[in-house]
Amino acid sequence: MITAGGPPVHVILFALGSQGDVSPLHLIARELRRREHEVTFVALPGFRTDPKDQFDIVTAPHDLAPELRPIAGGTSILSKTWFRRGFSSWRASVPLMMRRTRWMHEFVKARHVRNRTVVLARGGLFGARIAREILDIRLITVHHTPSSFRSRYESLLLPIPEGTHGALRAARDLLWRGMDCYVGSLLRPHLNIYRRHLNLPPIQRLFDKWVFSPDMNLGLFPEWFARPQPDWPTNTQLAGFPLIDENENGALSDEVHGFLSRGGPVIVFTRGSHAVSGAEFFLMSRALCRKKGLRGLLLGVAPGSHPQPRNPSMLQVDFAPLAGVLRRASVLVHHGGVGTCALAFRAGVPQIVIPGIGDQWEQAKRVARLGCGIYLPPRSLNEAKLASILVTIMENEGMRARCAKIAKNFHSDGISEAASLVELAGKRT
Repeated sequence: MITAGGPPVHVILFALGSQGDVSPLHLIARELRRREHEVTFVALPGFRTDPKDQFDIVTAPHDLAPELRPIAGGTSILSKTWFRRGFSSWRASVPLMMRRTRWMHEFVKARHVRNRTVVLARGGLFGARIAREILDIRLITVHHTPSSFRSRYESLLLPIPEGTHGALRAARDLLWRGMDCYVGSLLRPHLNIYRRHLNLPPIQRLFDKWVFSPDMNLGLFPEWFARPQPDWPTNTQLAGFPLIDENENGALSDEVHGFLSRGGPVIVFTRGSHAVSGAEFFLMSRALCRKKGLRGLLLGVAPGSHPQPRNPSMLQVDFAPLAGVLRRASVLVHHGGVGTCALAFRAGVPQIVIPGIGDQWEQAKRVARLGCGIYLPPRSLNEAKLASILVTIMENEGMRARCAKIAKNFHSDGISEAASLVELAGKRT
């Protein structure tokens, strides 16, 4: 059933990133295949295939997978759980970025079908953008979070107060230019050498306009979460959060179901896909629950973080479907991943967001701006402060009412809308 009419579209989706990058594209790939389009899904080694996937899945070479290492030391109690990027880190990532660029370009060149191929990739995957300049394809740049859209009007990721005063806009523009210079000085020379080999003109500012697709920029979030700004690309389309139906997330284990069914309110603690590096976070969460008499469900495991001995008021498991857990949660304490935020919005659960890397800082501020939670910077975090905030948020009826209002108006049709936009791009080829 091809909903947009016409012949099927040939779609290549590049899911080269963290679990938060991969999952939305995987769901969109399934929906496109359900609509009888030809789908090729490209993922890094370690991606778990599913028997439901009736499309072509390609595993990228091992040398295209990044190696992230937590930084030891620092001033925050959670410093060992956060990834930081300095000049040396960016320099070390340049070879990986260039390997990905060359491989992706060659992959699209070998697989594309004239007048039928649509490529989906996030902005940092430059190989897809170069392929769009050379080949007869349409490119959809995928933006999982609002932070990937730079703006002089509103950029919560930047350390500048909110507002649209001319001086604030100029300061944001200056910072964006500085970031272009900072990263571009490392990457641009290598990228332009490759472009010269392909008889393409050099790029001056990678992340200003060139990184955005001339065809379509797809935001995987709703307008009520982040209103499009006047200087966003004019071809931007927002599909909404790409969440599957709550009942399709899988059943809770007997252990988790039993724990949630006993006693009073449950506080859910999770570090998302970075849980392996969050031992201090889990240790602090358990200590807090034990001292304050709270019931806590900890999702994720890090070395040394299992409760010893077991406590009936706490349970820590490797994994449980978050959608099912949140139906019975009182508060969610998490890292600020956009997918985790979206699930909490849909469940109407107040959030305490402790961001650590990249876009998580912006998600934390947006949750607080909507009145659905509290943004807690990790540098100011300690056990006593988190305990105080937990008590406050559990007693805040106004916040619970705002969460319930958003949940009532929440439309989890982002997958279907994204697939329809891909079809629209395909009809224009």
